[in-house]
Amino acid sequence: MRYSSIPLSLRRACRDILATVQPGPSGVVLGIMSTLPREGVSTITIGLSKVLGDTQQVLLVDASAGLPIAELINAEPRPLVISELLHPHYVNVRDWITSDPERNFDLLTLHPDQLSAPSWEGNWAALKELLTQKYDLILVDLGSLQKQLSPSWSGGVDYMYMVVDMSLTTVDALVRSRKELDVLRLPISGVILNRRTFSTPAFLAGDRL
Repeated sequence: MRYSSIPLSLRRACRDILATVQPGPSGVVLGIMSTLPREGVSTITIGLSKVLGDTQQVLLVDASAGLPIAELINAEPRPLVISELLHPHYVNVRDWITSDPERNFDLLTLHPDQLSAPSWEGNWAALKELLTQKYDLILVDLGSLQKQLSPSWSGGVDYMYMVVDMSLTTVDALVRSRKELDVLRLPISGVILNRRTFSTPAFLAGDRL
């Protein structure tokens, strides 16, 4: 499958991501999220995974607890449940990963119950260790800040990118979101402007865009 329908701006975002994260011997985890639902996090994450998969081993992790990514890409859903992670080092992760050579990336779906479990921080740390041994880039669809977001992601995400649709999100809401992410120790590494028809707000751009 070729991806001629993927916008040039998204390909440029992939170029900028690779210039920033510089994957090495151990994989890198990128969190993708938005301030509000329906800003395009899942579709953007799928597009990023497709393009980055041209040159990297990519895993897309669906942790949004929203519309399953498996439905969007017509893949078989295999949610990884809490009980399977009681002893993560004995888990055969491949049993829950959906692969398709034509898709350019693999998919791992996390069951929503996991994300609110007290044991999630330790479970993800062990799972991350397993996944980064196989994948160069792990993109985590975290959904929106209006949904549950475990503070444990602060130790499990190496870079955080925000998807912004300014037709839905006001500048004031973005400022509040950025402050909330700072409190959660999830500073923003970059912003992906979806359906942009305006100049980039200065407070978002800074020296990084």
